[in-house]
Amino acid sequence: MQQLLNNLTTDLHMNFGEMRHQLFNLDKCLHAIERARIHGDAAISSVQATLDHEAAIDDLTTETKRARIAADKSYLKRKLDEP
Repeated sequence: MQQLLNNLTTDLHMNFGEMRHQLFNLDKCLHAIERARIHGDAAISSVQATLDHEAAIDDLTTETKRARIAADKSYLKRKLDEP
């Protein structure tokens, strides 16, 4: 009977040690996943900022072209109206 209790205690200690080791590895993996997610979010934010910047430049280019066309029309109309 004593031998069975000793074997049980030994098995419990071994299993507890293995479980502790697996939890430690799981914790390391979760930290690695979180760091990768944060890095990925930063990369996505950087790409989004670049796209937003490019879109703003395109909008300004379009507005500049519209203003130039309106100014050209006005200039040509004045030239045509001149005697």
